[in-house]
Amino acid sequence: MSVGFVVCGKNFEEVTRFHSYIYAEDKLHDRFQEMTRIERKDLLSAPDKYVIQRDLLVMCTGEAMAFSTLEEYIQKENAKIGIRNTNSEITQNNI
Repeated sequence: MSVGFVVCGKNFEEVTRFHSYIYAEDKLHDRFQEMTRIERKDLLSAPDKYVIQRDLLVMCTGEAMAFSTLEEYIQKENAKIGIRNTNSEITQNNI
């Protein structure tokens, strides 16, 4: 299991990137655990990485403000790249 994060500045320019394998045997791993307080039990119950990426995109860009629910925003984004919904319809039809 690995975890990482990216710190961005104005206009979403990357400032720094931090990545660590959770159970690596080195000082970087120790520092990562100290900073994040992430433990194995937390990782085992963590949501899928794509869910987190999607939610972070919404929070960082603020684009979701125009939608009444996060699901509406996700459908719009999925439609841009042609992801089909559970009813096998292009989500663009639902917007």
